[in-house]
Amino acid sequence: FSTVAFPPLNSMAEPIMVGMRLRPLVGKYEQGQPHCVQIEDDVVSVVADVVNVEGGKAAFAFDVAMDSTDPTSPNYCDQEKCYKLMGRRMLEHMLQGFNTALFCYGQTGTGKTTTIMGKPNPPSEQGLLLRLITEVFEAVDNLRQDGHEVLVKVQMLEVYNEKINDLIAASPDLEPGKKRKVDVHVHPELGVYLTGATEAPVNSAEDTVTLIEYGNTMKTVAATAMNAQSSRGHTVFKLNMEKKGGADNMTISSEVYFADLAGRENEKTTQVTGERFVELSFINKSLMWLANCIQSLGNPATERRRSVAAKALAASQVDGGCEATPRRKSIRPAMDMGKFRNSKLTLLLSNALSGNSRTAMIGTLSPAAANFDETYSTLKFA
Repeated sequence: FSTVAFPPLNSMAEPIMVGMRLRPLVGKYEQGQPHCVQIEDDVVSVVADVVNVEGGKAAFAFDVAMDSTDPTSPNYCDQEKCYKLMGRRMLEHMLQGFNTALFCYGQTGTGKTTTIMGKPNPPSEQGLLLRLITEVFEAVDNLRQDGHEVLVKVQMLEVYNEKINDLIAASPDLEPGKKRKVDVHVHPELGVYLTGATEAPVNSAEDTVTLIEYGNTMKTVAATAMNAQSSRGHTVFKLNMEKKGGADNMTISSEVYFADLAGRENEKTTQVTGERFVELSFINKSLMWLANCIQSLGNPATERRRSVAAKALAASQVDGGCEATPRRKSIRPAMDMGKFRNSKLTLLLSNALSGNSRTAMIGTLSPAAANFDETYSTLKFA
C-alpha cells in the first residue's frame, strides 16, 4: 500500500457476494470417480452424463466460481487467486468503516478450513484469513506513519453444541486444555455483546498469526468417515480496528469476521453415533438458522445470478462503527433481530449480517459423483 486513500465505491455495490470453490478429488474414496459438476466462467453446471437432476436446476451462476481441481489448467484457482477474488475486498470495506464478514459453507471435508486458514508455511498455502491479516497490518503501518492512532484487537471463538468457548483465553485459573465459557447477551440499545471473551490487542501480523495458531490447537475436532480431522464446532475469528486522528481527524471503527463453519453432515455418509451424532444435530440445526439469515440478505443479487444461470443453461442446450465515522448508507434492509435469537452462532454473527455490513460467502464443493447430493444441496443453498 503506497497510500491510505479510500478505494472507489464500485466494490461496495452489493452487500453480499457469493462464490463457489470446487476442490480436487481427494483420498482413496474419491480417486477415479467421475466429476459430477464443472465450472465455466462463473457458472457451476451439473454434468448430465454423470448425474440426473430429474427436472431440477442444472446450472448455477455466482459472483465468482473458482475451479481448484486441476493445477495445470489456465483457469486454476490457487490460494492467492482465491484471496484476490474474495478476500481483498474485505480490506477495502474495513478501511471504509464497514463491518465485513466471510463464511465458508459446505459438506464436511470440502476445503472450508483450507480456504479460510490454509497453512502458515509456505506462504503460497496461506488461506484468506492469514493473507488478509498481512495486508491489514501493512495498511495499519501506513496509517500510523500518516499520524493516525490505530488500535487492533482480535477474538477467536468456537460455537460447540450451542455453547461459546474462548479459543485464545490464557488464564492461570484454567486447567490445561480447558476452554473459557463465553456468554452472549442482547441489549435493547447496545445490541449483541459478549461477557467472558478475550479481546487481545495485537500490534503485528506475526502476533495475530501466533494467536490463531494457538486457537486452532484448542478447537474441538474428531474423526468421521468423511473427514479424519472434522471440526465439531464453528470457529469465528473477529478483528476490530479503530482509527483516530490524522489529517482528517476522523474516527473509523470496523469489525472483520471470518466464520469457518463446521461442515454440514449426513448421518449415513459420516457414520457417526453417540457424542458425534449429538454434535451433528447441533451443527446442522445452527447451519439451518444461519442459512435463514443469510438467504434474506441479498434477494436482488440472487435474482441477478438466477438470470445469468438461466442464460448459460439455455446457451448450453443450444450448443449441446461509530458516530464520527464517514460510513456509506447500506442498501441492505433492516433485519428482524428475532431471526438471530434461534442460535448462538447467528447471535454471535449478527453484527456481520445486518445494518452497516458487507458479507461474502464461499460454498465449497466436492466434484466426486458419490458426493453429488451434498454438492447439489450447497449449490441450491447459495
